[in-house]
Amino acid sequence: MTLFPRERSGTALFGAETPPGHGEDPSGGDPPGGDPWSGSRAGAGPVIDQGPVRQAWTFNAPKLIVSRMQDHVVETSDGHLHALVNLGGRRGLTLLSSEDAGQSWQRAGEIPDTADSSADIRLVDGEDRLLVVTATGEGSVIYAAYDYDPADGSWSLAVTSEVTGGVDDASTNPTIVMDDGGRLAVACNVETPDGLALVLAWSDDGLTWTRAEPLVDPDVAAGSFRVLSTPDGIGVLAATADAFTFLAYDAGTGEWTSEPVSGTGAAGRFASHFSTTTLGEDIVLASVGEDEVVRVVLYDGGTGTWGAPAAPLGDLAATNVQISAGADGSLHLVADDHDSPGRLVVYESEDGGASWSEEAVLQVPRLLRTEPLPFEIPDLPLVRFEAPEHFDDELVVLTQVNVPGVYGVSGLYSFVIDTVSDTVEDVALL
Repeated sequence: MTLFPRERSGTALFGAETPPGHGEDPSGGDPPGGDPWSGSRAGAGPVIDQGPVRQAWTFNAPKLIVSRMQDHVVETSDGHLHALVNLGGRRGLTLLSSEDAGQSWQRAGEIPDTADSSADIRLVDGEDRLLVVTATGEGSVIYAAYDYDPADGSWSLAVTSEVTGGVDDASTNPTIVMDDGGRLAVACNVETPDGLALVLAWSDDGLTWTRAEPLVDPDVAAGSFRVLSTPDGIGVLAATADAFTFLAYDAGTGEWTSEPVSGTGAAGRFASHFSTTTLGEDIVLASVGEDEVVRVVLYDGGTGTWGAPAAPLGDLAATNVQISAGADGSLHLVADDHDSPGRLVVYESEDGGASWSEEAVLQVPRLLRTEPLPFEIPDLPLVRFEAPEHFDDELVVLTQVNVPGVYGVSGLYSFVIDTVSDTVEDVALL
């Protein structure tokens, strides 16, 4: 069943028909006042393209890229990029696709009843199957798998099911992984009167799910859970404001085991200001704590152990971070410069995260703000940007922006980076 061929837009991912006009750009595709960047998208140095994502301009969508620790961008076998973002209002979670490495985007479909929801997506290794997990306004965590046809750029629904119920879509941020044996696992946070609960579920067919007894911490009110696959099995990286912990569940005994990862936690309402990627069997964690220090921790898949946290970026004060792995084994870390609004810095490591060098400096045009709100909230880190967990050639970075003086309008601004170039150049427009 083909859900949304490329030439159609506004089609619901889960099969519900979209009302006429639903999903249209409120400003006709351009930010208010037209597109002041038209004809000047080219960047400089390693930045080969930059500019606004026309299809992502929207009203009242502060959660356009949420949650930061979830994955929102994947690359299919034909080199096309696909980003699942939340455009808010009647549109909610919306899939955008790009055929030119992120230089232009088209709207491919929507997931109904997700105005307040976040989602996690990933591709099955070696396949063009997209795995999606999201919380809905009806209080369910929903799983869906879609198959991609490179011939015409269409997606077809393979399977969908309810993983669990009784959640709040505004505060539950689920994550998904598939292990080497094809088993699916979903983890999500549920805030309860008794404390923060971890819900872990797994499935061999994507239709029926087995759930562990929820693990509740009465001393923690909020946090995030990133489910991961390791050579030893499926585990959960638990983040709070105070620490990172790696959790494993034994389905035979029904018992949890835990291993400390870092004595410093993650910033944000849900302790979600962190990002992970993989290099073979190894896992790389990048995080920002409330002290605004970027830390990197490496997991050795051969030994099954986490290394000591390192702070490789020196004096850079950041509020958010994303980490990506290139097809050549290189790592690329993006962090915002809290002391220079609108500036993002990209770092590269060619030795598995042991050392880092500055790769590019990205500057959002002065006409825009990188916070999703048109006013300052002291001490609240609001900068949101997204980069894919894995990529083949060019690295795309999507950052959320708003237009000062135009209340409620926000959108995405993109950078496309040539990761082969050795030139570092500060790009500043307007």
